[in-house]
Amino acid sequence: MSFYEVQGKVALVTGAGSGIGHSLTQLLLEAGCSVVMADLRLRPEAEATLAQHRGPPSPSARGPASAHFHRTDVADWAQLQSLWETTLALFGRVDIVAAVAGIYEPPESNFWYPPGVSAESGDPADAAVGQYRIIAVNQVAPIRLAQMATDYWTQNKDVQGNFVAVASVGGYVHSFETPLYMSSKAGLVSFVKCMGGLRDICGIRYSAICPGAVLVSLLMFH
Repeated sequence: MSFYEVQGKVALVTGAGSGIGHSLTQLLLEAGCSVVMADLRLRPEAEATLAQHRGPPSPSARGPASAHFHRTDVADWAQLQSLWETTLALFGRVDIVAAVAGIYEPPESNFWYPPGVSAESGDPADAAVGQYRIIAVNQVAPIRLAQMATDYWTQNKDVQGNFVAVASVGGYVHSFETPLYMSSKAGLVSFVKCMGGLRDICGIRYSAICPGAVLVSLLMFH
């Protein structure tokens, strides 16, 4: 496997406001890669990272890496489009897309709290196009972002496109307690495997990371 240099590149990271997404953001910035941090909000440690690396965007490999925050609900395709366009407007290119944002079957989007039955469910039972929010965040959003990125990379062959999804070991195991979470991650793993052939065809890299339980605010909350 060839080495992928991140210095001087531009990364778009969803879920950058905390946990794994924030840690990845820190690693990229330290390696000289500029980052657009996408999330609903930033935890204090992510705010500190943003403040430390805030600066004018530099699309040149010779310029210093900088961080910028774009508030984004990844389940909203219009906001994903705005995120993409903002990143291009700031830096003129997107080299890396890291789809890290995710939720762990909270009561408001949970198989065992049915919409229209459970008062805790936040998924609308009467939606014209039905969608569980957990599926929208964990599976559909990364696929939509990958679609946007792949279209861009195939039209800009000078950019070494690299898509990384944070899936889960849950994509390979099963649990009746959290079936929507496990299913969403299994679907994401399958999608990345489907796209793996692009590496040989046009040089676009696709990969998925499948961690086990990680002590982050998301897990502690649920």
